[in-house]
Formats: sequence, C-alpha cells, structure tokens
Amino acid sequence: MQIHIIDIHYLATQEEIAKVRPLHRDFLDIGYNKGIFIASGPKTSKTGGIIIAR
Repeated sequence: MQIHIIDIHYLATQEEIAKVRPLHRDFLDIGYNKGIFIASGPKTSKTGGIIIAR
C-alpha cells in the first residue's frame, strides 16, 4: 500500500481561509469516511497543513 504525504501551503489570507474552512472540513470528512485520509492537521505556523493519505 502506498502512503502519500500532502504538504499544503496557503496562498490566501487568513481571512479568506476562514471563509472556506467549513468546506475544507467537509472535504476532509469525505476523505476520512472513504478511508483515503489517515491523518491531517494544520502547521504550527498556520501557513498550511499536512494530509497523510492512502
């Protein structure tokens, strides 16, 4: 089984990111429910996040 590490870097402002955060969380829920995502979380710098996926 392959494991992928997805390193996300935001180009938008924190205000723009906050507006779409509910959609992003819905996207994550779908990935977890389908068994695609193993783990995810924000970077401590708040400049992006990491997703570990199958």
